[in-house]
Amino acid sequence: MCGRFALIHSWDEIRQFYKIDIQPMNLRPRYNIAPSQPILSITSSNDGLNENYTAGYFRWGLIPGWAKDDSIGTRLINARAETVHEKSSFRDAYRKRRCLIPISGFYEWNEAKQPFWITSTNSGFLSLAGIWESWISSSGEQVKTCAILTTKANKDLSEIHSRMPVILSDSDIKNWLTGSYVGTKLSILNDIVLAPTGEAITKWQISKKVNSVSNDNDTLIRSVNDMVSDPVTAEKEDSAQGNLFKYSNVDKS
Repeated sequence: MCGRFALIHSWDEIRQFYKIDIQPMNLRPRYNIAPSQPILSITSSNDGLNENYTAGYFRWGLIPGWAKDDSIGTRLINARAETVHEKSSFRDAYRKRRCLIPISGFYEWNEAKQPFWITSTNSGFLSLAGIWESWISSSGEQVKTCAILTTKANKDLSEIHSRMPVILSDSDIKNWLTGSYVGTKLSILNDIVLAPTGEAITKWQISKKVNSVSNDNDTLIRSVNDMVSDPVTAEKEDSAQGNLFKYSNVDKS
């Protein structure tokens, strides 16, 4: 699954890499982004009819248009690439409302609950495939939400977890973001999300401080091998372990 990530690149880096032509956004480095929080998402302008990209914030946790309330969003932070085209919660967004979530890296935990930081080998972006919805609450408020697609973990990550986020190659970004359901065949989308990632990624063990969403600083992504042993800190980190699992009802996609 993908349940925590970081975005520490600057707005200028994001704007230049994805060729976004909008007013500057006031971004701060975020090292511990969690479900239900607003996350930066990139979409195609003009309903996907051209290659002009824009950016904005979606709440992480998709709320389908037919939902009676927003509680379902806490369970729909991920969508499985193998079935996203047929699930009632996701299929309409998959066909018509796709987005890209730029991240600097993400976190994953193995069976022993040891966290790892996973990032690009060249310190560049990881472009995650996402889908989004616009939901209207009973009070008339419009809420834009999203989910991150996941797929079977590749060889490098399978020793940590069986699933990983779908990472778009630079060449797939255009087909993913542009074109409506009519203009983009489902077979093309399925080929994108089911293809093994070709992105060169690296990983290392990190401190358990990441388990608590209240921790949000650059020490979270430091390798444990680079840290000076501190028994007091270690004890505090162990006590924070349970905070990771506050989203116990999340689908482990």
